[in-house]
Amino acid sequence: MELRKRRENLGRDLRPTSILVTKELSLPRRDILRDLRINWVQGTAEEFATEILPQLNIEATKGFSFIRQRAESRPSTPVPLVSQILDDLPAIQTEYLLGDQPQWSDLLNGKAIERAHDDELLATANKILEGETPATALALTGTAGTGKSTALMSLALKLSGSGIPVVWVDKDTEAGPTRMRQRVREFPEKVVLAIDDADMYGRELNNLLRDLVPHTPNFLFVFAVRAGKLDQITTVMRAHEDMRIQEHVVPPLTDDDIDSLI
Repeated sequence: MELRKRRENLGRDLRPTSILVTKELSLPRRDILRDLRINWVQGTAEEFATEILPQLNIEATKGFSFIRQRAESRPSTPVPLVSQILDDLPAIQTEYLLGDQPQWSDLLNGKAIERAHDDELLATANKILEGETPATALALTGTAGTGKSTALMSLALKLSGSGIPVVWVDKDTEAGPTRMRQRVREFPEKVVLAIDDADMYGRELNNLLRDLVPHTPNFLFVFAVRAGKLDQITTVMRAHEDMRIQEHVVPPLTDDDIDSLI
């Protein structure tokens, strides 16, 4: 805002317009923001998401199409397997037990303990891979700080250790959904696609699920996502009867978990 104030007015204002969503805003602040090309939208974030965003479906589709075309025109970015990540694992000191995000080294050196729900999660994943629950994606949900990322990484390590290729995607992955599809289809037998913080892909996550889960045999699509976001995904997926999403809720620490940490 300060930078915008400093710009000279050279005639037509070409600065991009922004919006501010809030229930209340005083008149003087509205005037200040209007001068900075920031428009006030009255309401809550939830109201904006349910009432305004659905009206922008055409624009959003065009935007995603543009992003997809740009991604496809660029050189292919590798999407690593967990086994490749471990081969190149740097020696770093972490503060996982003090609340930092988990690193692969935390699981390998025992900082991230084996938790009570891990066996159930692994059993569910194996049933999907063995075809006992076909055309099923596995979603890890839970409240903030319960350990969704750690649980996903632990599962990926176990499956990779059993010889199954596990394609890993997180917030540091530069490859787009198109490259993920290609990577999964490189493996003729069992394969796993694991995505952490999957809600960062927005609607593209729905497209990935629809493209891969019903049509890829011996395949597990497992992703960690906030519980509120999963509700939105499952609502969309109900229209597609050829696949389902199985939820695994990562619970809070049990007494046994706490004893193991101590």
